[in-house]
Amino acid sequence: MNQSAQRPAPAPVAVVLPEQWQPIKSCPRHVDVLFYHERSGVIPGRLTDADSLMTDKERDDWDGDDDARFIIDAFGFGHWGVDRMDGSEAPTHWQPLPTPPQQ
Repeated sequence: MNQSAQRPAPAPVAVVLPEQWQPIKSCPRHVDVLFYHERSGVIPGRLTDADSLMTDKERDDWDGDDDARFIIDAFGFGHWGVDRMDGSEAPTHWQPLPTPPQQ
């Protein structure tokens, strides 16, 4: 038997994590989560008010109704920036962000 023969590499193992999707009505406020919408798919975001995401300059330049700044709504985060997800774009489900890997 050849001592230098190598063992075959083990087959990769797929790990399937349980899904934790919950109805949007149960989503906590002011916490980063993952949103789901049938057309948009999975989007990171936060159920919060616009004011909590605004800079001081944006608050000073705000020309809308002051009450509109404090309406709790879903805001999605992406390469485009931050977008209010309302109306037909409102998410239907949410789940917590996954735990980051340990280093």
